[in-house]
Amino acid sequence: MASFDLFISYLSPSMPHHAWKELSSNPHLSVALIRRYWRPPMAPMDRYIDWYRISANPSISWEDMMSNPDLPWDWRGISSNPSISASHVRRHPHMGWDIVGLASNPSMDWNLIYRERWPRGLSPHSREGKAIFRALSSNPFISPFLIESYPDLPWDKRALSSNPNLSWAMIDRSPYAGWDYVELSRHPSIPWYMIAGSLHRDWVWLEVSSRADINLSIVLAHPRLPWDWRGLSRCPGISMMDVISHPRLPWDWKYISANPNLDISFILSMPSRGWDWQRISSNPSISWLDVMSNPHLPWVPWCLAGNPFSLHVKRERAASIIRDWWLRVSRYDLSYRRARANFDRGMEAMFDPRHMGVGRIPAFGQDLK
Repeated sequence: MASFDLFISYLSPSMPHHAWKELSSNPHLSVALIRRYWRPPMAPMDRYIDWYRISANPSISWEDMMSNPDLPWDWRGISSNPSISASHVRRHPHMGWDIVGLASNPSMDWNLIYRERWPRGLSPHSREGKAIFRALSSNPFISPFLIESYPDLPWDKRALSSNPNLSWAMIDRSPYAGWDYVELSRHPSIPWYMIAGSLHRDWVWLEVSSRADINLSIVLAHPRLPWDWRGLSRCPGISMMDVISHPRLPWDWKYISANPNLDISFILSMPSRGWDWQRISSNPSISWLDVMSNPHLPWVPWCLAGNPFSLHVKRERAASIIRDWWLRVSRYDLSYRRARANFDRGMEAMFDPRHMGVGRIPAFGQDLK
């Protein structure tokens, strides 16, 4: 993505070497970006760049790997990369696939793991077999039906706790059989009313309070429940208007810094609050334009390097859809054509530092003059 590459170019003069560990997992990473900044040997940067994370990054495709054989790809990471499909494994059976990595990859299938690639002579109940089933248990292609079809296999209940296919019926049949209640407390398939109806269980209230289906009206309607205000402060169901409208509630501003409803205007309007700039710099609701437009703020470069900027990317894609619409209608109407030209100039200015004023936007970390 061109705008992300521009942002990394802007950030790189002040980006510490260890930021590359976070950048290695960023969903906007590309081979072109790696090639631009990585030239071996580059100690001490080589100690921090994480080729397992890069190889497992879904933004890196099979074609990228095959087109760049000189890069030090990690086969454990490649095996767990969701952009690698079961057909890639079947077409290239003699490459260095890692069975645990494949077992954790949602793009694989049961037959490939348990029938075709299972190590010959390995017992599922051996140490290595249990490691494979630990990875399988959290994999989305594992369904409750499959688990019930193979009840004697060593499924891992703690790993199953994070499987998106987990059902309440499975938990209810064996409520105390080694489940991970941290994962269950935030599991999207377990609705709030199920938790409210089984308060005797070992729910972790930091995670319950952070759930997307929790809002302030639920909290105020159940004041005797052990709500965790750190979790509520970062909860997607809590808006900044909720925070402003209820100033006497015990909000935690460090955790508000991680709330996905936070935006730069709210931060700038309340500069004296106890903001946590590591959490703000990691918050996907912050855009790279926010960072470039406010270089005087205490951004944390290594957190910015790992930030997926996912909410900003959604807005950018929406703008792209609008642009395409202008393109279609401008073929037939001169007034639309003029409007589209103005829109294109605005989009170029949004991601071109020259249009923002070279003198006004100093290097990262410097104050505005």
